[in-house]
Amino acid sequence: MDDRQIAWDLAGRRRKLIAELAPAKRKCRVMARFGRAYSLIISAVERKADVRGSKRTSMKQAFEIEIPQTLEDVCNARHLALLVYDMQVGIKRQVKEGEVITAKIREILEAARIAKVRVFFTRHMSLPKELMGAFQFRMAMTWQHVDDPEKVQPWFLRDTPGFAIVPELQPLPSEAIFDKLAMSAFEGTPLAFALRDCGIKAVAVVGIAMEVGIEPTVRHAADHGFVPVVISDACGAGDSDAAKRSFDSLAFAGDTLFTDTKTFCGLIRRAG
Repeated sequence: MDDRQIAWDLAGRRRKLIAELAPAKRKCRVMARFGRAYSLIISAVERKADVRGSKRTSMKQAFEIEIPQTLEDVCNARHLALLVYDMQVGIKRQVKEGEVITAKIREILEAARIAKVRVFFTRHMSLPKELMGAFQFRMAMTWQHVDDPEKVQPWFLRDTPGFAIVPELQPLPSEAIFDKLAMSAFEGTPLAFALRDCGIKAVAVVGIAMEVGIEPTVRHAADHGFVPVVISDACGAGDSDAAKRSFDSLAFAGDTLFTDTKTFCGLIRRAG
């Protein structure tokens, strides 16, 4: 084979190789363009994360532990839960502003569900008289204004109409209901375990009644190390003077953050 034939052969091979590599070359160009776009997207996400991180880390710290002090510090779906306290048919009808409180809680529930905030409900439960002890009889006699245990009626037996949560606030399958005998939502229920297991750091509380069960629940939440958030206009009361004393007492203790429905819903919407 002379030099001319060798040259023609090499040129043919070169053209064939270029043709074979052309698709790969085009793919490389596409990947390069995608890579530049991907880098821009990642940079934008990182900048956004940095902004969010700077907001999160604006909290005071001690030994690398963040110390939440404001509503903005606690109103995020990762570490906040909503507790709907005793919104039962038989309890709501005892409160003058029951319809107003129910509407407020429904608004809060809708915002919490959109923001993916974890939601827990409680129900106050009565035992049959055969299972009631001294304290339960004593408490029932006081609330029912009777002087004889024989006259006591267990108002909130399981599966009776008064025991049910009001229809406007029916829990979703993804939400929990804990039944209790005591006033604090934490006494005798797995609430503290469930909150801690989910990494919850703050609990927003709504329901009925402020002066009866919400105040001890809020105090108990603080004793468990959860920051209590009371949504004041979504907490009903049977006695307004007693409820005011509860609010004042909690404010004096300093454990609790207070807010209203509009502010709370706005914060969790923005945080979500």
